[in-house]
Amino acid sequence: MSLLFENGYKAKLIQSNDGFNLYNLLEIRDFLKRVSSGKTAQISKKTWNDAVNYIKEKYENSLSLEIMINIFEIFDKVNPEYKYISDFEEFVRESKLDDFYKPDEKTIYVSTIHQTKGREFDYMFILLRNSRFHNSDEEIRKLYVGFTRAKKYLSIHCYNSENLVSKPLSFVQYINDNKKYKEPTKIILNLSLEDVFLGYFKKYKSIIMKLKTGLELNYEQDNIFSVLHNGKKINIFKLSKKGFNELKEKLEKGWAISKAYIRFIVAWKPKDAEKDEKETAVILPTIELVKK
Repeated sequence: MSLLFENGYKAKLIQSNDGFNLYNLLEIRDFLKRVSSGKTAQISKKTWNDAVNYIKEKYENSLSLEIMINIFEIFDKVNPEYKYISDFEEFVRESKLDDFYKPDEKTIYVSTIHQTKGREFDYMFILLRNSRFHNSDEEIRKLYVGFTRAKKYLSIHCYNSENLVSKPLSFVQYINDNKKYKEPTKIILNLSLEDVFLGYFKKYKSIIMKLKTGLELNYEQDNIFSVLHNGKKINIFKLSKKGFNELKEKLEKGWAISKAYIRFIVAWKPKDAEKDEKETAVILPTIELVKK
């Protein structure tokens, strides 16, 4: 997801695929259909290139296209000569969404400390809020991961937190910032499988499969969102109790929905489903809120 800070800086949110496997992404499933159309388990170079170009064209405006391209490029680099369908499936199943973000110098990346693991950045700004740094070894290890991601510069912002060290360190510059900053004017909620009423999607699978990420959604009432499809308004999904309560809390605090759109479309079926039960297509939306 690309964002634009109020001061004009470009930013991206590094998201995790919390609750779903990359294998279940609509774009990945569509790609696998293309490369699996032959009679062999091996993917020819022509079939691979045709499938990649197909995804690029069909999902030209998809919010997931950049991730898809990075997935294809990395797998192609690791398997330049021989590509097998089973290898690609295993590669996708064992990967995470945040494995495929490519940092660039002109973009600010926003993430949790956990999502920075394995990456390096020239400049790191870490916000610690209400933290007690001697609570557990796990907390210390997490902080170590975050601090060691910085290559050139590390800035640690402690808000309502204890000092990191009991005694000042000579190589660290300490600044006490008493400036009052404005409250944010925008909040972005990225909903997970827990935030949507999964059973509601079943009757809309054929319609959802024709939709694309980035498509705008309209908030109706009683936690329902609608989409405009073929000139008709369709109540396409409902929030779960958890998702509705979180949204309701924000609305009661003076926030208003400015925009909602499809972030992911994924395949899903219950863990206790019957063997022959078919998957359904689930929408995971992003909701943008602004202060009234």
